[in-house]
Amino acid sequence: MSQPPTPIRSRWLVPVISGVVGAVCLLVVVLAYAAFVGTLTARKTVAATRATAGAPLTAVPGSFGFPAVTLTGRPCGVSSQAAHGRYAAGNDATSCEFASNIQINYVSLEKARNGQPPATVTAYNARSGQGVTLTCTGTQPVTCSGPDNLIVYIYGGEATFTN
Repeated sequence: MSQPPTPIRSRWLVPVISGVVGAVCLLVVVLAYAAFVGTLTARKTVAATRATAGAPLTAVPGSFGFPAVTLTGRPCGVSSQAAHGRYAAGNDATSCEFASNIQINYVSLEKARNGQPPATVTAYNARSGQGVTLTCTGTQPVTCSGPDNLIVYIYGGEATFTN
């Protein structure tokens, strides 16, 4: 027994639907790219405006408007491209895990205080097995230091490290 012939309309239905879905996907990609480029342009514009208005930030290419810094120690990580999105261990006494804990708590406290930086930050230190409180000063970078020669840097721009 032979199959009845396929109606003509179902032969063109699949390619048309595929074309429409592809066009919608392409439109979403183009719009997402345009939004991303617009966000980067807005960030650079804000940074340039702050610099010309006398704010303490100096625009540095590729650093989203935060000043480049020279720090001792070693870089540990990046949680975001925000003002306090990068963190570093200032010396061998400070682990990157502890630096991460301090950075997370610093940003949380700053957010809870409506953008006001905290003077002290407490975080768990696996080496001592307890919470340790550091005193934090500065803006870019923030330097947090405490007992047992612990030093954590929190910053937003590019950094060069020395030992």
